[in-house]
Amino acid sequence: MPNHMPLPALPTHDNGRPHPPPPPPPVEAHRETFAPAQPLRFYPLDLGLALGLAATVFMLFAMLVTMAANHPESMTFFKEIFPGFGLDSVTGVFLGLLWSFIAAFVIGFFTGWLYNWRVRRYMAEHVEG
Repeated sequence: MPNHMPLPALPTHDNGRPHPPPPPPPVEAHRETFAPAQPLRFYPLDLGLALGLAATVFMLFAMLVTMAANHPESMTFFKEIFPGFGLDSVTGVFLGLLWSFIAAFVIGFFTGWLYNWRVRRYMAEHVEG
């Protein structure tokens, strides 16, 4: 026969009445949440890596669908813009994935950099000076 100890009762009530909810925090405690002192900044390297990875996964999915449907002509656009890309060899598939990662990485990196540059310029002109 196992030796079970009874669990203590949790203090959820005082004299049969539930505890009232805690009061809400003052408005000043939420000011940083709704009106941050500093604007949102992107990390260009992280944005580039995220977009590059997403583009690579998308390209892999597009290649698999194209090969499963047996319509290699639907990848003609990518064959024209990505040197060495093709569905006929492993090297061509690898080059397609590599080129899609590089293109999306560059777009993501420069988008993050341009956004941060524009925010710094706006802050210098309108907020700080």
